[in-house]
Amino acid sequence: MKKTEIKKYKSKVGIVVPLLYLFVAAASLIVWLVPNSGALTLQIVATCFLAVVFIGITWICFSTYYQITDRCLICVCGPFKTRALYKDITDVTEGFSLLFSYALTGQRIFINRGRSILRRIDVSPKEKQDFLNELSTKINHYREIVQK
Repeated sequence: MKKTEIKKYKSKVGIVVPLLYLFVAAASLIVWLVPNSGALTLQIVATCFLAVVFIGITWICFSTYYQITDRCLICVCGPFKTRALYKDITDVTEGFSLLFSYALTGQRIFINRGRSILRRIDVSPKEKQDFLNELSTKINHYREIVQK
């Protein structure tokens, strides 16, 4: 039995990610350029912390994607992963938000799930129209099967 290939929809990157990189770079420079009373240990600890933040932002930036399977939508953002079953999806709308989610830009698609603790998943695929078409096809196909 041949396994079918599931397409990965990469996330669109907005202005927020470059601003985070700029903030981390500025904070690193401030740690080393602001005169202090010789607290080299503090500078090293702050630099290590900022390096971890930089690596985390890079991980999230390069590993945020969405997959539409036969049963659910899978959203991955760095170390975070969630699934939205088609039976739980109540509606799909577009909007703007800057809250942390599985999207790297403010222009997002809101996927609302009626019976979940975290009711809304925000996504921002580069190929928005292809993503919406495939997602609506899968949701409609699932609903047809359930009605039979």
